[in-house]
Amino acid sequence: MFKIEPVDQIWLLSSPLPIPINLIAVHCWLVSNDKNGNFERWEVWQDPNCCRTSWGYVHLNLFPPEKGIISNLFYSKNYKFGPTKIEGYLKGEMAFLMSEFLKKEAKNYPYKDDYKYLGPNSNSFIKWVILNFRGCGLKMPKKAIGGHFIK
Repeated sequence: MFKIEPVDQIWLLSSPLPIPINLIAVHCWLVSNDKNGNFERWEVWQDPNCCRTSWGYVHLNLFPPEKGIISNLFYSKNYKFGPTKIEGYLKGEMAFLMSEFLKKEAKNYPYKDDYKYLGPNSNSFIKWVILNFRGCGLKMPKKAIGGHFIK
């Protein structure tokens, strides 16, 4: 899925929400890769403090970088993960700066202790990051409900 280069990279990824919400909404996250091949996945998830690297609802490496989200509302042994789509890509200095911003500022996200389905949510977090890098070229997908929460 990822074309790895010896340069800092950022991918904006999305996956449809579970059926039937998938018709109108997606979950977005960011993946960074430094020039040494170290991947990090940054996102807000609906459950707080899920891993050692969580700050409220903000999580680092909660899931594998490329893994979509569960595609059905009813968990079972046979659940499937939805497809992952690349929504945007950065490389070089802008990717490095965004990666450093995430490492230093994600824990200070103003809504890290608040989560609502319509926002603030995962898409609000991504929009917050993008707005800190106006002109980076990353754009939220139209189905990124909650992205409107941050202006």
